[in-house]
Amino acid sequence: MQVLINKVWQAKVMDKPIFIIDTNVLLRFILNDDAKQHAKVKKYFISNELFLYLPIMTVCETIWVIKDKMKIPRQSVIQILTALVEQDNILIATEAFDYGMNFLKSGGDFADGVIAYQAHCHDNATLLTFDKKSQKIAKQLAITCIEP
Repeated sequence: MQVLINKVWQAKVMDKPIFIIDTNVLLRFILNDDAKQHAKVKKYFISNELFLYLPIMTVCETIWVIKDKMKIPRQSVIQILTALVEQDNILIATEAFDYGMNFLKSGGDFADGVIAYQAHCHDNATLLTFDKKSQKIAKQLAITCIEP
C-alpha cells in the first residue's frame, strides 16, 4: 500500500491528473481488438503526464475475461499484468495485487487472492470458503482458512 500512497502523493505534488481505469478501457488496451478504441486509450497508458489508477476489481474482471472467457494462457496473463503494473504511471493497491498474483501463479484465481488479502488485513480474521485450491494456497500464505 505504501507504493500506492507514494505515487498518489507524487501525482498531487507534480500536479498530474489521475484517471480511474474501467475494465472495458483496460481490455481495449490489452487486447487491441478494436483499433479505434485502442488508439483512444493507448495515449493514456503511454503518457508520462498523468497517472492511471487501476482498481483491483478492474484487474479481477479483466483476468476473468482474458483467462476464462478468451482462454489466454495463465502465464501470458501473469506477464501482461506484471508488465502493466510496473509502468511508472500506474497506481494500484500493490499488496492486494501481489496476493492476487501469488494465487494466480500458484494455480488459483486472482480474485481469491484478493479476498485472502482482506483476511490478512483484518487481525484474527478467518477466510471461509468451499474452494479447496483457495484453502491450500491461503494456508501456504499463513492465512487462517476453513471450510464452512
